[in-house]
Amino acid sequence: MCGARCSAVSDGRGPSCLITTATCLALLSEMYTTTALSATDSLDGTVQKRIRLTYKSSPIADFGVTYGSFDAPNEDRLAYFDVSDGTFYPGQDPADHYWIYFTTIKGDRILFDCGLFTFNMCDMVVAQPYNSPELPPLDFAPAFFRERTLDRSLPDLHTERRSMSVLRNDSLGRAMLQALHGGGGDSITIARAVSTFMEGLTARTVPMSDVAATVGYTKLYCDALALNLETEAWKKWPQSPQRVIEQDPGQLDDAYNEEESWFEYMKKWRAGSRTRKSLLLPL
Repeated sequence: MCGARCSAVSDGRGPSCLITTATCLALLSEMYTTTALSATDSLDGTVQKRIRLTYKSSPIADFGVTYGSFDAPNEDRLAYFDVSDGTFYPGQDPADHYWIYFTTIKGDRILFDCGLFTFNMCDMVVAQPYNSPELPPLDFAPAFFRERTLDRSLPDLHTERRSMSVLRNDSLGRAMLQALHGGGGDSITIARAVSTFMEGLTARTVPMSDVAATVGYTKLYCDALALNLETEAWKKWPQSPQRVIEQDPGQLDDAYNEEESWFEYMKKWRAGSRTRKSLLLPL
């Protein structure tokens, strides 16, 4: 159990600004810098369709990265212990957190966060149906998806400070089109655009090592996404991902009493307050 949990944490705890930015850049590159081509215009003589993201029946109008914080008490934060000298090192900082947002043409805003496992929020999806030959295989992957239904039933645990669009960023669009599609650009083009974007999001200087890592992640994710689109693997995916929750041994031994306490807590939350700090949480 410990090994499985540590593995999941290591997959989801990395530099979240880099990973979320790279994920959005891959979507931009492989799905939004393409155009539909007729059979006579395409290189292989087949119709090249444009594939775009939708949520339910509504097309995605925008997506990007949000910088903010997550409400994680100290007892839920991952830390590291060096047995050689007895030193503890803090893990990911919940006050310096990043996630992906999507908005639809209907006005819905969706939050997608893959970095919460390190804060003991162990929502996961079964990942086997989505594994790609371009990426290491996973049985499960940390993922938290919040939309209108959860907005009505859960307290606000994310606090947004700043959001920046990737889809509507012209500099990123040009850089991805040139650098990753052979349009005459080079690695400097995309590095400059990525650096400007990340510094605008974080409001601080971003080391070139982080920019280089983001570009590296982006190319890896682009290869995986391009293969999925080319082989139409997405057509074989489940309509909705199967969700699971990682649990410690004995965690559900008192599940019934905890369920009753949670029900009372949620009634109290719906009556007014929308933040966890203002409520007395059940133990």
